Order: sequence, then C-alpha cells, then structure tokens
Amino acid sequence: MGRYFILKSTSVSAHRGKPGFRQALLNGAGLALPMVVGIANPASAQEEARGPGSRLEEIVVTAQKRPENILDVPISVSALDNEKVGNMMAGGQDINSLAAQVPGFVSSSSNGRLAPRFFVRGAGNTAFDANASQPVSMIYDDVVLENVSIRSFPLFDIQSVELLRGPQGTLFGRNATAGAIKIDSAAPTDYTTGHVDVSWGQWQTRSIDAAVGGKLTDTLNARVSFYHAGRADWIDNIATGLEKENAIGSYGEVAARLKLEWKPAPETSVLLNAGYHNMYDDTGGIFRAGQFAVGGDIIKIPRDKVALDGINFVERSIEQFYTTATVRQGLGSGLDLTSITSYRKLLGNRNIGDVDGGSMQGPIYPGNIPSLSGSLGENWSLITGDNVTDHYQLTEEARISSDWAGPFNFLVGGYFFRENLTVDQVNGTTFSNFSTVAVAPAPLATQRQKTSSWALFTSLDYDVSSDTSLKFGLRYSKDTKNHYVRYEPGTSAADAAPDSPYYTHTSDDALTGDLSIVHSFTPDMNVYARVATGYKESAVLARENIPTVAAPERIWNYEVGVKSELLDGMLRFNLSAFYYTYDNYQAVLTGGEANNLRIFNIDRATGKGFELETEFAPAERVRVNLGVAYSDTKIDDTTTCVSAGGGLLDRGGTACPSNPAQVMIDGGSLPGPRWTANGSLYAGQPVGNGEAYFQTNWAYKGRAYPLIPVPPVENFDAPWLRGNASIGYRFEDDRFDVSFFVNNITNLYYAPSALNFFNYRNQTLTAQVSDPRTWGLRLRHNF
Repeated sequence: MGRYFILKSTSVSAHRGKPGFRQALLNGAGLALPMVVGIANPASAQEEARGPGSRLEEIVVTAQKRPENILDVPISVSALDNEKVGNMMAGGQDINSLAAQVPGFVSSSSNGRLAPRFFVRGAGNTAFDANASQPVSMIYDDVVLENVSIRSFPLFDIQSVELLRGPQGTLFGRNATAGAIKIDSAAPTDYTTGHVDVSWGQWQTRSIDAAVGGKLTDTLNARVSFYHAGRADWIDNIATGLEKENAIGSYGEVAARLKLEWKPAPETSVLLNAGYHNMYDDTGGIFRAGQFAVGGDIIKIPRDKVALDGINFVERSIEQFYTTATVRQGLGSGLDLTSITSYRKLLGNRNIGDVDGGSMQGPIYPGNIPSLSGSLGENWSLITGDNVTDHYQLTEEARISSDWAGPFNFLVGGYFFRENLTVDQVNGTTFSNFSTVAVAPAPLATQRQKTSSWALFTSLDYDVSSDTSLKFGLRYSKDTKNHYVRYEPGTSAADAAPDSPYYTHTSDDALTGDLSIVHSFTPDMNVYARVATGYKESAVLARENIPTVAAPERIWNYEVGVKSELLDGMLRFNLSAFYYTYDNYQAVLTGGEANNLRIFNIDRATGKGFELETEFAPAERVRVNLGVAYSDTKIDDTTTCVSAGGGLLDRGGTACPSNPAQVMIDGGSLPGPRWTANGSLYAGQPVGNGEAYFQTNWAYKGRAYPLIPVPPVENFDAPWLRGNASIGYRFEDDRFDVSFFVNNITNLYYAPSALNFFNYRNQTLTAQVSDPRTWGLRLRHNF
C-alpha cells in the first residue's frame, strides 16, 4: 500500500519521538484557546483517507469482542473509523448525523440534541418519555447506555463506531432485538499524540474536539479529551404580543473525558475511564404547528420564524457523569479474565417545551395557508415535558475468554444491570391572555422505576476446517421492573381519589442465542449464514390516564451474506439479506388530541430486505462509497385496534369491526423507512507540499410512517435526498488540514421528526424541520 495523507491520531509511526506528554498538553491548549470563536457544522462528507495508492485499507472491527477483519465477521456490520467520525461530528453535529453515513440505520429525536432514537432494518419506536426503552442497544466504551437521556453523551475523540444489525444480545448488554451501536473512544498510548479540531460559521456555531495523550511513567499512560459545541439563537418568534428577533434556536454543551491505563505487569492492565457532560440552553428542535396539510406534503414555512406562546418556548438541559474500571488479567494457558464495572448518574435532566408548536393568539404560522383557515383550536396552550430528579445506572460484566492456537475457542461470562429513575412528568398552560404572566409547567405525575437485570452468556468458536468456521452463542436473561406512578389530583380521570398511586411489577426471563457459519471461497471472499433470537423485557409508560404495559417482545432473525474484496483490493463489496419475525412487538402510539404516549403489543410483525455496501478506489487519491438498504416490514395483527381520535378514520384508516370508534393497525408498517442510501466521493490532487481535495456525501431516506397507526395516505415523512460538500488542503506531514464546507447544498426542506398532535379540527400535524443551507470553516491540527 502506498502512503496516505491521513489524519490518524492512532498512527504509532506518525507520533513517536514527539515532544513530551506534559509539554504537548500545554501546546495543544495554547493552540486551541485562540481558535474557539464560533463554528458551523462542516460537511460530514469526508471519507477515509486518500493517497497515492489505490488499494483499500483493511477494516478491523470488534463486533464479537475481539479484533477481526470485517470480512470474517458473520454479522451485517458497518464500521466508521476515527477520521469519518471526527468529520461527522465537527462543527457541533450530534449522534443523529450517523444516519447519513450508514445504510439501513436511522437516528432521530423529538427533543433536539437530547434522547436520540435509533431504527435498524425498519424496527424501533418513537417513545419520548424519560423511561422509554429502545430495541436498538447503545454500547459506549463497553458499557450499555440504557436510558435515552444518557445516550446524549457526545461523540468526541472517537476511535471507531460500529453498527451491528439484527439481535446482538448474546455478547452485548440487553434489549438488542433490532441491533446495536458500538462506540469506542480513543485509548491511551505509550507515545505522545493528540489533536485540536475546531470549526466555525453561521449563527456563531462553533465546535472544538481536542485530545492529548501519552506516557506518564513506565507503567502508566493517560489521555484527556475535551469537547464543546454551541450556537446562538437565530429564529424569530412572531407570536402576537411576544414578538422577538433571535428568540430561539441556540444550544450549548461541554464534555470531558480522562483515561488512565496502568500496566503493572505484562499480563495485567487496569483502565480507569471518567467522563462529564453538561448540555445547556438547548432550544433547538422546535415543533412547529401547521407543517402538513391533511393528506398533503410538508408546507415550506420560513425556517427562521416560529409562533410560540409557551414559557421559555423550550427548555432542555442535562448534566451527567460516569466512571468505569476495566480490569484485564491473563490467567495463563491462553485464558484472560475481563471485568468492566461502571456507574453513571444524571445530575439533572429537564426537557420541557411548547409541544403544540403554536400560539393561542396567533399567528400560528407565517403566511396564509387556505387549508388551515378557520378558528383556532383549543390545544394551543399546552406545555409538557419531563424533569428527571434522580437517576443512576450500575453495571458489571465479567468474562473469561480463550486465545488458543487450536480450532476451538470460547467466551463465558455474567452481566448485572441496575437502574433507578425518578421523573416528574410536567404539564401546564401558556397564556390565558397577554396581560398576565405565563403559567409555569406544574407536576402532572411522578414516576419511579427500578429495573434490575442479570444474565449468563457464552460464545463458542470452532474451525471445522481452514476455510469454514462455526460460531454458537447462548444467553439466559432475567429482568424485573417495579414502576410507581402517582397522578396529581384532577389530572387522571381514572383516579377516584386524589393522589391515587399505581404500582406495576414485571418479571421476565428468556433464553436466546445465535448460530452462524462462515466459509471462505478465496482469501478475499467469505460467505456466511446466521440465525439469531432476541428478547426485550416488559415496558411501562405512564403518560395516559393509567399506566400502559407491553409484554416482552421476541424476534427470530435469519440472514445470509457475502463479504469480499475484488480487483486486487481496489473494490470492497458486502451484501447481506435478511428475514425476521417479531412476536409481541412493542409499539408506541403517540399524540392524538393531547400529548399522550401509549405502549402496546403487536401480535406479529415481519421484515425482509438487504444491505449493500461498496467502496471503490479507481485511481490514486480517489475514493467512492455507496450504500443501499431495503427493509420491507409488515404488521400482522387482525385483532389490535387503537383510538381513532384526531380524525384517523377521515384520513384513510380502517374502522375496527368490533369498535367503529377505533382504527385497525393490520397491514401497516413498522416505524423505519423502507429505503435508505448513502454515497460519497473524495478526489485529491497533489499541490505543493500537500494535497488539495474535494469531497461530497449524500444521504437518502425513503418514505416512512413512524407514528403508528397513521395510514399511508399521510405524507408527513416523504422521501428526501440531502448533500454536503467541502474543499480543503492538507499538508504532507499530516499536521494541518483546513477546509471550507457547505451543508445541505440544495437547501432541502424536510421534517426529521413529526408528532401526531392535532391542533386543529382538521387535524394538521406538527413537525420539526431541517436546518437551511449552512457554511463554515474547519481547521484540524495533529501532533
């Protein structure tokens, strides 16, 4: 392979012999401070490094808890290296940007940068409560992040991100029926290395991702990382009586991480990992009323205008910290013991907003939309949200694994999880008239949830021959959940007496597993087949008059695939096909004529489709990536019906035979889109002592119907194609890279998140809309 002009913070040869770690820390801080002056997000189009050679680099993943070439892993997995992740996150982007990088994966949030929701192969749910449970697991530095709020920890100084499709419960955590996202931050090294990555642009948008690491003593290495992102208000409020320019749209967050790795003996290592995150003044992700006409497409209301009468309009904040200790001890005879102990705590989490997206006094939207003419509805005064007052998560994983030269290897371990959560669900009104002060949100209900889980698991590998390998995994899980909710007087029609509490106890267990086979036709082409089962324990939501409970969901997933490198390593081609069946799929019904949230079971749901990923190096300094995924899902449930409130029957729903006031869900789709695709191009040209380059990436998301049971006649999640581009120059010594970027080149107007909340008698939908075209500058320094 030829030498690449690549900004890899983990390249040993590029960083040995640099100044000492302490001096590098001072140098990096001195460079960073004068550059933190406000940046917009750069195009997340920069793909992996390009250079004078045309052979692709090997991709190593840890999808099975050991380093392996991606060709040898019998799982549909996509991998993003540190450069791709850094380019994606620079300029203040959040984890939802992953959706533009990986086929078959969608990430969204109805809470701005808070509480991301993931969808894989069409499966996922739209629950937004603080105790919501998701079928896509998130593993950050080997620790499962269960609560949707702690999943907001930003991606900075990242080594790699892997997306694993299909059930992953055998090896990774819990609740992974649809897939898992595995994130690994950069590890300490015994040589000095670091970077400072800053960007700035419109609306004072800025970001900085900085890190430095190296040897402290002969047995102790360290790495410290820092992250900041922010933006100024840029959206005008035009609500009558509350007019204000630049009233909303800002965000700010800081995060830091410290890693200490102690190696007192050749077979012993102790890694201490501690982190802190504070998100403040997040007023982005605003819901806007009247974005969709009945049965029609999105209405292009100016994105820098909104009409809200809610107090503070929107208020989101989160503060959290964590500590993790990972101990690895060699036991001799090719055996290793690993223990991972982690404690995370939310110090505060407040998420309150004007969820109806409008104003009682008007105007409800800029301009005149005939389909929305008429009197104002009665629901324009709602403020709602969650306020987490107490939370912690404690996890422990211990495992023994072998690394034998023979055909057989194994892994066996145990896992423990405990989470305590207390949250106040809040509700309030905005303005009864504009001569009085707004009413602040008041408690509607107090929820307490305690979840405990333990599991035993094993994974066995056997090489049948030099070309064929078998893998078998088995896991037993036991989960208990205790949920308490007390509704305030007058807030629950089901309460005969004030302060009547509801107690819910669930206890579930399951035996799940997977079996796969990999066969190598040639050293550069493998085929695999895999069958896997998954399980997610019971879930409870309490935003209705009484709590709603969903029984455990279970999945059988079948897939086959081929992974190959062709044309002497110039082309990488990976293709997988799948079919799955869900029993008791946990679905969520949102919105209606109030901001309700109900969880229920769908008897059966099926999905089938494929994922295709290619990477091509047709010439020196040229890279082309293309990914396509298709997920055809179907609900098979002829007995379950849901409320027809909000005009669902008028909008194409089928009346329930046993109750004409309800609508059937049979024949509908799961929440994720049917088609997704992504593509990118990088082209470089030697100039002087470095390389000038152009790069662009594009992401496509097909039509989806995430708000069960909205029928397909509703067009609120129409297809969209979005592109980014940048031009830049990087120096030959890899120390500096400067670029100019444009995001959302075509100024595409689309809704990344919608809410089935009906503000008018003609039942229009509220939605969040995409940012307009933005531009900015980015500078990265490696040392």
